[in-house]
Order: sequence, then C-alpha cells, then structure tokens
Amino acid sequence: MSLWLTGLHIRLEKCAQLFVFTSFIFCLGGCQSISDEQSRLNYFLVGSYTNEPDQGVYLVSYNESDDLLINERVVVSAIDPSYLNWQPTINKLYSIGRGLDKKSVINVYDWKSNAFTKLKTYPIEGKGLCHINISDDRQQLAVVNYTTGNSELFNINKAGLLVSRGQFTNTGSSITPRQRSAHLHFSGWDKQSRYLYLTDLGTDEIIVFDSLKSDFTPVHRIELTPGDGPRHLAFHPAKKLVFSLNELSNSISIFKILQNGALLHVSKTNIMPAKVGDQQNLASAIRISEDGRHVYVAVRGENAIYGYQLMAETRLQLINKVSSGGLHPRDFNFSKSQKQLLVANQYSNNVVIIKRDLASGKLFTTQSQLQIDAPSYVSYFN
Repeated sequence: MSLWLTGLHIRLEKCAQLFVFTSFIFCLGGCQSISDEQSRLNYFLVGSYTNEPDQGVYLVSYNESDDLLINERVVVSAIDPSYLNWQPTINKLYSIGRGLDKKSVINVYDWKSNAFTKLKTYPIEGKGLCHINISDDRQQLAVVNYTTGNSELFNINKAGLLVSRGQFTNTGSSITPRQRSAHLHFSGWDKQSRYLYLTDLGTDEIIVFDSLKSDFTPVHRIELTPGDGPRHLAFHPAKKLVFSLNELSNSISIFKILQNGALLHVSKTNIMPAKVGDQQNLASAIRISEDGRHVYVAVRGENAIYGYQLMAETRLQLINKVSSGGLHPRDFNFSKSQKQLLVANQYSNNVVIIKRDLASGKLFTTQSQLQIDAPSYVSYFN
C-alpha cells in the first residue's frame, strides 16, 4: 500500500481533477474507491547501464486509467544494474552489475519499509556479465558472462543468500564474425526447476544441465542452425515448449522439452527476411503472455515489437508489429493486467507503453513515455 500511496501523491500534484478525501478519490465526473484506483496502478523496476551515483534501478509507476507514466525514484544506486530478478515472495532483489573496481558482481537487496537495503555482494569471475535468473522453486540462481563464455551456479539458502555450487566455461565458435568464441547469453530453468538451460550465441548451442546432479557439467547440447546466435529463451507457462530467440538470424525456434531435459526441434519462424550475420537488426528480448497464446519479441535496429499467435503448438503466426517508440529496444515486459507492455529503449533513453488486446494479441502504440538513462531491463513489481 505504501508504494501505491507514493504514486498517488505524485499524481495528485499532476492531475488537477483529483481531490483526496479520507478513503475515496473524487473525480470531476464522479467518484471511485481507492481500491478501484489501486487496481489500475502498476509498478515496474527498470534496470539500466549507468556510471552515475544517483542512477541505477528505477521504480516506475503506470496508471491504466490515465495512461500516466511516472519515474517515482531511484530505489537502488549501483553501477550497471543491467539485469535483475525480483522475488516478491521473499522480498529480495538480485541484480548483476559492477563494483567500484569495475569487476562483475551480484548484489542482493532486501525490500523493507518501502526501500531496498543491500545485504551482500558476490564477485563473479569472468567478463561481460549479462544475465541472471532464478529457478521457479527459488532454490537456485545462475549467471552468465558473454565475453568469457562462463557461468556460475548457486544454491539459495533460507535467508535468500547465495552459496556457490560451481562454474562452467564453454568453448567453441561458429560462422559469423561475432561467433569466434563462446558467448553465453541466458540462463533459465524448466517449469519443474530441474533442468537448467544456457544459450551460447557464439557456438549456436543450447546447453542443458541436470540440477539433481552434484557437478555442474552438461547432460545435453542442442545445436541450432549455424549463424542463429541464440540469445534468450522463453518457457511456455503450461506446455512443455521452449522458444529460442535467435539474435543473429532474427528468428524464433520452437522446441519440445523431452522427459530427460533434451530439446526436440519443432519449427522455426523468421522474424525478418533471413540474413545471417545481419548487424543492423538484432533480436533482443522475448516474452510469452500468461495464457500462453501469444509470443512477443523486440528487434533493435528496426526498433520494433512483433506479436505472434501460437498455432497448434507447432508454429507462430504474425499478428502485427509496432514501433518500439525509441531506439534499441533491449527489453520489455507485461503490466499486471497484461493489457500493456513497458518497453526499455536503451539508445533513446526512454521507456514506452504499448497497449495490447488480450483476445487477439494485437499491439497498439501510445504517447505514454518517460525519460530514463540507458534502460536495459523491465520487471513488474507489484
């Protein structure tokens, strides 16, 4: 409730139509209860690339009733908190970033009394730390380094702190200039929290690990088409399907998850006309709606968000595409109602609301946007 009241106070200053009396908000055209207004209010955490001490992770609010985006405040001051993982059931935020010595770190924060407090910092070996994820059972955490192609796996204890389980370094290459060495880019688990999947953009692989095994060594390697450059995965909320967003070929590969954690290729959809090694247009982020019917991806360069419908579990059909509202859309995510996407445009320093029709999945641009320096990650925070 304290978060909502903070956002409400700012809106009252900005909207002359609203007057507050005890437990009701009276509008020019009538009145509505505070609980009704609160249900339309969304909060997001926005990570960023920054070196400034007064920047880092931003708390952003969006009101569906008036389309107003507000930068509430910086809730974490840090260097390059570019990817985050918020765990609301334990009130913990896990963030990658850099320390004062510029070396890679994981920072763990506790949310209490409307503020984040840093609990601990963990140094990470390697360079190019780019992704962090936590299993659905909240027992494991993994990070990956792009530049050095290595990953570290942790257990999460009852206090929400980390205990290292081991490290893995991949090797290899593929056919494009960006694939002269291994470049891990994503870590994530299946819905049962058993199998961990890493993508390697440099070697065109999805690498699978069994969390029941004590050692951090692969049990499967799934090879993609040379030049695909798998960047991120998205797991279907109900079906044993995983979608690979391939950055270098601007495509989406669908795989069926087998009982042993291996992946069986089902189909491939080109987002744009196939052009291996395209350096102008680069796919960046993929999300699936909570009902599992619609898949959305962002493409930098073209600066667009694409919407697809999943057809009979085997292929994707384009619904439409819209402008990202800025330059270099690095990430996006859904609002609470799933009727909006908040898009982080890194190079134009803005976050933008795109509306979504729940039934058809169709996307619509809006004028709702907010200036934030180099936004790189979006997470729903309510």
